[in-house]
Amino acid sequence: MAVEQSGGILQTADFFLQKEFRTAYDIGGHMQIAVLFAGGVVFGMKFDPRQNTEMQWLDPMTPTIILSGWGEYSHFQIIKQQVEFESQMLADYVGERYVTVPFLSKSICPVLHKQFVHSVPHAVNILLADVLSGNIRCIDFKGHLKLLKRFGILGGYEYIVSGGEVEMVENPKTEFPRKKAILYLEEKFKGRDILDSKAKAVKMVGQTLIRFDPPSKKETFIIIAYENLKFECAVIERKAGSGKVTITKNKK
Repeated sequence: MAVEQSGGILQTADFFLQKEFRTAYDIGGHMQIAVLFAGGVVFGMKFDPRQNTEMQWLDPMTPTIILSGWGEYSHFQIIKQQVEFESQMLADYVGERYVTVPFLSKSICPVLHKQFVHSVPHAVNILLADVLSGNIRCIDFKGHLKLLKRFGILGGYEYIVSGGEVEMVENPKTEFPRKKAILYLEEKFKGRDILDSKAKAVKMVGQTLIRFDPPSKKETFIIIAYENLKFECAVIERKAGSGKVTITKNKK
């Protein structure tokens, strides 16, 4: 069995598995979904107006690159502040056009990986969406990078429903929202590289959340579209047992 000494703690393979499970539990089964369309991107996620702000999980790094996160908000802030600092330094010295998705990825991955290996992991997933190149990169809490196209999903870890509440368990028979959402979106795209309109992306994000995001007491989601340097927001509600979406709020 592999053993690593870190900070005075003997870290065995079992210990790493426990850290991984605990961090996935902290991020949870709820998802943030991003779908690209020609010239922009649409994000969707669970939303409670009493607890969250509309742009809480999004931060534009450049006019074409959006950074988003999902999990523990304080951990997202740590990553976001570091990335903002490094991006600003690079932009000041050589120009904003050098602030690219590969540069941002190289800044984030080592931080998350080091934190996972040597300390208490940051319970956050990170997504970078480039509306110019049409690429998405997702980084998990272990610092692992995935290069994607068309769409990306954060969170959505395994869970079971017990007594009306979502709980995380280490069980192969649990619900896995992200896996189901990926299969659904892949089928919806049917080989298309990118959607041709914002309306189609909004509909796809909303339908995916309604179908696969775990149930909870507050059944509202926020849909945020970014196009032509502007954000537009709409709050939608999932009606129990109806499968219908009700728009409760729009904001430009």
